[in-house]
Formats: sequence, C-alpha cells, structure tokens
Amino acid sequence: MKAYITGFTEEKIEQIKTHPYYSMKVEALKKYVEDSLLTEPKRIKFSDIHLFVETGNRSVYQDVYFNYTSRMRAYALAYLLFKDDKYITPLADMIWNICDLECWALPAHAPEKETIDKRRCWLDLCSTNLGAQIGEVLVMVGDKLPELVVRRATAQVRERIIEGYKKYKFWWYDATSNWSAVCIAGVLGSYLYFATEEEIEEQLPNMIKTAEGFLTGFDADGCCMEGYGYWAYGFSYFCNFADLLRNYTNGKIDMFKNPRVHQVAKFQENCAINENQCIRFSDCGEYYRPAAPLAHFLKNEYPDVQIPSIHPNGYPSTSIRDYVWEDPNLENAKMDELKSCIFTDAQWFIYRSQKYNFACKAGHNNEPHNHNDVGSFMISKDGRVTFTDPGGGEYTRQYFSSERYTILEPSSRSHSVPIINGNLQKTVAAKSTVFVQNEKEYAFSMQGVYGDETLKMLKRHFVCEEDEIILTDTYEFDVVPESVVERLVSLVEPTSMEKGRITVGATVLLYDPEVVDFELNTDTCVRSATVSEKLYMFDFKVKNLAKDIKIEFKFI
Repeated sequence: MKAYITGFTEEKIEQIKTHPYYSMKVEALKKYVEDSLLTEPKRIKFSDIHLFVETGNRSVYQDVYFNYTSRMRAYALAYLLFKDDKYITPLADMIWNICDLECWALPAHAPEKETIDKRRCWLDLCSTNLGAQIGEVLVMVGDKLPELVVRRATAQVRERIIEGYKKYKFWWYDATSNWSAVCIAGVLGSYLYFATEEEIEEQLPNMIKTAEGFLTGFDADGCCMEGYGYWAYGFSYFCNFADLLRNYTNGKIDMFKNPRVHQVAKFQENCAINENQCIRFSDCGEYYRPAAPLAHFLKNEYPDVQIPSIHPNGYPSTSIRDYVWEDPNLENAKMDELKSCIFTDAQWFIYRSQKYNFACKAGHNNEPHNHNDVGSFMISKDGRVTFTDPGGGEYTRQYFSSERYTILEPSSRSHSVPIINGNLQKTVAAKSTVFVQNEKEYAFSMQGVYGDETLKMLKRHFVCEEDEIILTDTYEFDVVPESVVERLVSLVEPTSMEKGRITVGATVLLYDPEVVDFELNTDTCVRSATVSEKLYMFDFKVKNLAKDIKIEFKFI
C-alpha cells in the first residue's frame, strides 16, 4: 500500500515530538490514549441505533461510534509517535470491533428499512471516511498488526466502500453541499488504499465530477451560506480530496489552480464578526475558532490568503493529516485589518467601523441548512455580539424533517424580523430584490417570504455610519393590517430598558415610543441535550396601523 498523505516523514514525526508548537497537542493525545487504555469502549447496542427512530436522538449512538473511531486513530498515531508496542493490541481490537459493526453509516443517514446489503454498503459522511482512515492506519502501522486483522479490515473496506460505490447510487453523488466533498474525499481515500489501479481509473472521473459539483455550490464570490463551521468542514475535505488527487496523478490534476477554489479559500477572512465570534446565519455555530490545519494548508497553497494567528491548544487531535498540515512557522500569522464586504450572490452585507461590526442578509428561505431568516442581522460592539442571529439548534430527526420550522431556531420567530398579521416567514425559494448596495448602505425586499397577499412591499434598509446603524422598515399594504410587530433578538440580557432606549451589552437601541409599544419576551435556544441559552425577544408593536407604515431603529 502506498501512502498518499505526503509529508508524514520521520523528520515530521521528530518535529511533532520536539517542537514547542506541538507540545500541548501531543500531551493531550498521550493523556487521551492512556486514559482510553484504562477503560473498555462501550458496546454498540441495537437500542442505541433504534433510538433515532423512536425519539429522534442522535447523540447516544454517535458518542459510542465516534469513541470507536477516535480510539483507532489515536492508538495508531500514538504508536507512530512513541513507538510503544502496548498500543498495537488495543489498535487491533478497535479495528476488529469496527469491522463487527452492522453498518458504518450513522442511524440518522441509513434508514432501518433498507436492505441489509445496502445498509452494509451505505455511504455517508462517516462510513466513507472510516474506510479512508482504516487505509491510513494500515499503510502506516499495518506491518505491526496481526495479519488476520489486516486481511479482515481490507476485505471490509472493499466490500462496504469500494463495491458499495460501484453498486449503489446515493443522493450526494450529484449534490452541491458539504456532503459531496466529505463523502467523496473518503471514497477516494478508500479507493487509493484498497482498490486496484484499474478500479481507481474507472471510477476517478465520477469522483472528480462529484468534487466539482461541490464547488458549484459556491457562487463566484466564494461565500458559504451555511457559515464558517460548515465552510471549514466541507472545504477541508475538498482540500483533502484535491490533495490526494494531486498526489495520485503526480500533479497532472491540480484542482487548486481553479480560481473558484482560490476564492472560496478566502471566506475565512470575511466571516468573523469579532475576534472570537463569527457571522452565524443558518445552522452556523457562534464561535470563530479557526482550524489550524486547514488555515495553514491554505496559507501555504495560496500566499495571499489571510489567516488568523492560531496558537497551539490542548485538543487531542487524532488525525494524521492535522499534524501534517499544521505548520509551526505560521503560528504567529496575523490577519490584516478586517474590511467591509458584500457577498453579492449570497446577499450578505458586512460593514466594519472602529465602533462596531455589522452583518445582515437578504437571500431567500430555501438555502442550505435553511432558516426562515430573510432580513436577519448581527451587531458586535466592544468584542461582543449584542443583537444577533441565533444560529443552529440541537440536531435531531425532527430538526431535519417537515417539523423543522416548528422548532425555535430555524423558524423566523427567533430572528430579528417582523411578524405580520401574526404570521412568521415561510420557506420560499424566491430571492430578495436588492435595491441599494454600497459600502455603507444595504436595502432589499422582504415581502415575498410572508405569503401575505395584502402586503405589497416590505423594504428593509440599513445605513451604517461610523458610530451608529439605522434600520428602517417600510411597509405598503392593500388593506390596513391587523398587526405588525418588529422583533429584534439577543442572547444578551438587557441591562436597561427605559422608554425609547434599551441597553444590550455595549449597544444602545433607540426607538420612538410614540410609534410602537415595547414588550420583552424570552424563549430558550436548545443547542444540545445539555446546553441551552436564553433568547431575549424585543417586540415592538406598531400603534397606528395604516396601509403605509415606516419604522425606524437606531443602534449606537
């Protein structure tokens, strides 16, 4: 077997073991491995798998599954770094246990009612990359493992991934989402390690087509509408695929020469709302924690790409590729001052001043990981987001079903958008019309996402001055509406609520109490089974209803 991860040489191993940059990570890895050796992994139970069908819960099974795969990678990496034979038997046991699993895909992805054969070959985000990870382990330490373990693992990857890719057609083959990048990277890795040259050449055009499909999911401006976390996830696997492909073809096929790839690589520069938090439209998480491996890889690939200074941390990474891609020479890299920008295709507007950072979106309500959020915006002042977009909720079966918009986070009731005649925004694919877009001003239509035939026009208009933001909503109705409520949301508790003036963190919101009545409501954003946050909803009910209404807010 040939190693298609270039750079994991004896010199690199020595650097990992001795360079101060890696010291915290290596110590964390060693602690993780030593602690793991003291405990037996939990058994995979059918009841854990079936829990997704019964309740929608994903985490119980996934916690056990990911513990299996993490242990496998960690034991292999620990052996490579420390050359201690005590890691070999636990590694063999983990590979054997993984081979025992009925299905390598997650219950959320592989329906129970599918045939046993197709479930065994089900190709999802996890199963495909598990095949590639087993290949990496075998090529690095296979000569130390029992021959039967190697034979069985090889047969399992061939049966599940190599033959599964030939035999079945899965939806992500033609997708433009992260799925296509993540899965095809795993398929290519599995093929390179376990397939014949003839099999690779036969299937390679199909794989390249899927990777190119992922790129078409980005507009020319390179914006990832799913947010920073999904950009880092999907694009890192795309880079994995492109790197493997380039190595396999000895540079003859180099997807990094594609200008769109170069543009997508720059997304990281623009999606920070402050040093620690990111623009979090859609299901994006809150915190801006750039991944060193991807950032360093991109910087070495494209010198003009800006990356933040990333200091080593104590996270016990078990990925061989992470260690290879990280470059200690880039530890003190520093981004230039962040600039205002407009993602024209995605309809994101980002403005930065000395006083605050601001981001808003128009777009439509049928986007990847969609929230019904046309008009949503965020403000960060003094390094803290005040008025916000709530981001993603807990991933359950219901969250990705027809029940999605009954859940707080994806629905418009958790966003800073109006409620008209008691109605929330609907899931509509029609894109907003942008009326004005320049460095300090952005205006766009919103009426199309309400499905209200009496609403002729709703224009949201932001003007960004050096020390204030002015939000104006202008309504035109055929008939006088029953109610109009302007909702603004925050995850920060207000410290002062005077008439016409509300203080949220460092941001002061000014409104006209002669025009609207104010009421504070709260709800709970559920992030996981154990984490939740209180959402503060500032509701401003229009007093004097008419066919033509104009509401203005100032944020200072």
